[in-house]
Amino acid sequence: MTMTRRKLLTASTSLAVAAAVLPTLANAAVSANNIKPQRLRPGMTVGLVTPASNVPEDQELHIAMDLVRSLGFSAKPSPNLFSRTQYLAGTDKERADDLNAMFADPEVDAIFCVRGGYGSGRLLHYLDYDMIAANPKIIMGYSDITAILNAIYLRTGLITFHGPIAGGNFSDYTYDQYNRVLVEPSSTTEIGGPPAFETRPGVVDWENRLTAIVSGSAEGHLVGGNLSLVVTLLGTPFEPNFDG
Repeated sequence: MTMTRRKLLTASTSLAVAAAVLPTLANAAVSANNIKPQRLRPGMTVGLVTPASNVPEDQELHIAMDLVRSLGFSAKPSPNLFSRTQYLAGTDKERADDLNAMFADPEVDAIFCVRGGYGSGRLLHYLDYDMIAANPKIIMGYSDITAILNAIYLRTGLITFHGPIAGGNFSDYTYDQYNRVLVEPSSTTEIGGPPAFETRPGVVDWENRLTAIVSGSAEGHLVGGNLSLVVTLLGTPFEPNFDG
C-alpha cells in the first residue's frame, strides 16, 4: 500500500470538575519526568497490535509481519491480533489486554500498531499505566491510535510516536524520517518537508498541497496527532496539556 502525502502528514504531524483538574495535575508531573524508550536495533522483537479497527484479511496481518521483518526485526503477534468483533479487532478488553501484554512481555522491545480506524479511545481505562511506565518501549501508530499515544504519555511520561503503521509500506521519505527518529536518533533532529509533488502540464496537485495556516516558529513540547482524536479527549481525564 503506497502512502499518499495526505496520509503521510496524518502519520507525521484518540467528568466534570475532576476531569478538568486531573489532566492539568498529571501533565505537570509528566513534563518533568519524561521517559525515553530505547532506540531500535537490528534483531530486536517488535510486537504487533490492532487496538482499533480489525484487519479484514489474515493475509494483511502476515504482510505486516513481513514488513517488520524487512526492517530487520523479529515480529511477534499479540494474542488477539487475528480477532474480529464486528468492525473492531476484538472486544475492548481483548484489545487492551494485548497492549498490556506487549508492554509486560520481556521478549518484546517495541510495539507497532498494524492500523488505526475506530475504537482506541474505548481502551484507555483498561490500560495498566503503572506497568507501562515500568516497562517503557517504543509504541508507534497513527490516526485513531492518537488516543492511546496521548493517554500513555499523560499517565506515564513515556514518549510515544505518532508515525507509520505496520499495515502499509513506508515511502522513501517515511523510512528516512522513521530511521532518523527511532533507529539513529540524535539530541536534535531536523524533520524536513516531504518531496515536492511531481507534476506535468495539465496536472495540478490539489489533494497534497501544503498550506501554512500560521507561519513563524515555535518552541515547546510536541503533543497531538490526529486532531479529530485530540478533540475527543478534551474535557476527559486524558486531555493533553496545551499550556506549553
